[in-house]
Amino acid sequence: MMTKVTMNQVNLEAAIKSLRDLADQCETSRDNIARYYTDDGDTLEKDGYREPEDFKAAVNTAVGTVRDRATTIETYKDKIVELNQSGVASKDADGVITLTLPDDATIPDSDPENFASWAQATIDADDLKNALSEIPEHRDRTYDDIMASIRAHSNDPAYADAVITEIGPDNLTSLPLYAGRGKYTSDPEQASADLASLFGTLIASASTGHGSWPGWSEGKCQQVATAVKESVDDSKECERLPILNRIFGDHDADGDHVNDLKFNRYLLVDLAEELDDIDLNKVREDQKGVVGVLSFTDDSYSFDPLAGVLDAMGNNRFAALTYLAPSADDGNVDTSRIDELSTRGWDQVGMAGFAAALAAGSSLRSSTVGDQANRATELAGHAVNGLAENTAESIYNDDTKASIATLLANCRSELASALRGDDGYDDLVTEHKLPGGVGSRDLINLSYRLVDNQDAVATLSASIGEWAHQASQIDIADSPDDPDEQFNGIQNRYQQSAAALSFLAGMADDKAERKTDQTDDTVKASSDNTKLAFNVFSTVASAGLGAVGGPVGGTAGKTAMSVGSTLLTPVIAKSPKVQDVASAMSTPDLTMTTKAAAIAEAANAGLLDPADYDAPEDDPDAFAQYGWLRPAGADPSRANINLDFGSNIIDDERDKSDPTDDQVETPSQQVVHWAEGAYETTGDDRLRELTNAVVLGKADRYADGTTVKQNGGG
Repeated sequence: MMTKVTMNQVNLEAAIKSLRDLADQCETSRDNIARYYTDDGDTLEKDGYREPEDFKAAVNTAVGTVRDRATTIETYKDKIVELNQSGVASKDADGVITLTLPDDATIPDSDPENFASWAQATIDADDLKNALSEIPEHRDRTYDDIMASIRAHSNDPAYADAVITEIGPDNLTSLPLYAGRGKYTSDPEQASADLASLFGTLIASASTGHGSWPGWSEGKCQQVATAVKESVDDSKECERLPILNRIFGDHDADGDHVNDLKFNRYLLVDLAEELDDIDLNKVREDQKGVVGVLSFTDDSYSFDPLAGVLDAMGNNRFAALTYLAPSADDGNVDTSRIDELSTRGWDQVGMAGFAAALAAGSSLRSSTVGDQANRATELAGHAVNGLAENTAESIYNDDTKASIATLLANCRSELASALRGDDGYDDLVTEHKLPGGVGSRDLINLSYRLVDNQDAVATLSASIGEWAHQASQIDIADSPDDPDEQFNGIQNRYQQSAAALSFLAGMADDKAERKTDQTDDTVKASSDNTKLAFNVFSTVASAGLGAVGGPVGGTAGKTAMSVGSTLLTPVIAKSPKVQDVASAMSTPDLTMTTKAAAIAEAANAGLLDPADYDAPEDDPDAFAQYGWLRPAGADPSRANINLDFGSNIIDDERDKSDPTDDQVETPSQQVVHWAEGAYETTGDDRLRELTNAVVLGKADRYADGTTVKQNGGG
């Protein structure tokens, strides 16, 4: 049944004008009465009255109420006119606008600004429920029409909230099942997943505060979480679990391995705490009778109740940290959930969600708020140990590998220590270890599982490059008046990072060779990971994470060195920034890139001989083609080397349309060639020492990286 709300615009506008005229008349009378009273000189002060002030105040209050009511009515009137103009409401020849609403609709009387959104949402939601009912009423709109309207308005939080309210949070996991049963939509195979995904967009829009919309309160979040959980916790409701996970998970249109939607953190935490009470063993038994019934066109669904909500936490680091590493009553950090979830026995989709939440939570290692950094460090340690010991690469998809790489990148100093070949490992600056029983084999084994994924390799190598630069900067700051110690610090850090990077490259090459039974493209893509690692490393070391991606934030000081700038998202190998790096810096001699980064670090610190930047007297144009090393306006006594600024130089003497490697001089090669020429002219031993330090760092660790698998790792 439907209710018709009618409005004669002309008559209502006249009534609104009458209210405002009445307010004007009241103000005129107020002023006249006050004047007469004052002129008469008779007051009632002796009886405790403040006249005419009290009288005027009372009139002002009454007049304000009348004016406010007129404005409210006018706002509702304007919104109904908007609904008519958009086609939601109809208008007859007499100018009467009719808005048809569900019979049980309750018009909000306290939110006139959002009335149009509420009305549109209420109509759409009711039409959706009708369209998916067993015996739908005949209405003019098709299912696809309704979906198009919901999708078009889904980013309006007032609209989204009204749709969810009209449908009911407890029905969000069931309604999409009907959409996939073939008789409602032009695309029944995708209908269930599409409607579930759209519900996720609505929840994200309604639950979070933005603009004038306040978002959901903690109480509302708990109510919705409880209702959603109770809609899937019965054995007969098992088929709704993939819908639940599609509502909150699998939103990654931009391909960065992170959920695109931002949900209210209280909702995510409350929902996860509700869902982790569901007996997973019972679910696995119940799902046997459901598989094959779902109308999903791919295998990217999961019956694990936590898969979707954890995936959503991948884009809400505060929710991830609160759920996975809360503060215990005794002041310690409770990481028991991480330990339990590490042994859960995930499917691929659930594993990806868990890894996403761990990566997001670890990004708060750089936080300066309260105990967040400590909790995030506890989370990171238990995550690394738990994943290494209790999960297998067979359940890692590309999203999982990229997320675990982000987790390791947020443990960059410990990672660099383990990969460079220490007997144990620790933070190379603070000498601290990760909590949770993490050993160097945990860090190495996890890394090995990731190195056939380009985004993971780009993320890990970027983190090592950022570490090399940050560690060097701390060593420079620790010896402000001792250039020799500053130089030794840079030399040491780049030797360490080159060793770590070479070990990573060895693992990548070894894993690529183990894929020779696959297609040529797969082998080539895997082999390219080594080149990608060196190129990304050198760019980040000289230009920062912004050259290939971007940090969440950073903290200063030696105690934070294991963290530095943390990553919230992986570095994406196919992104324009990384592709520019890879194409501009390809070179068969990969050590050129690490040499160039070390030279740039020392040059930018002012630790090289000023004469290094002057061309020889007998060849004044020797360095002309390397002008980007010292941009216009830079200090003439030192370089300002940013490898991201350079570009390839191609030999003009041969065909430039398809240049070979030996015909191209990359930015890294240009830096090294400049340094070699400068050394021959000035004899600056620091240039030679830096180059040797990087070579020494590479020599043995590359070979060691190729033996990880045969030595029982991975």
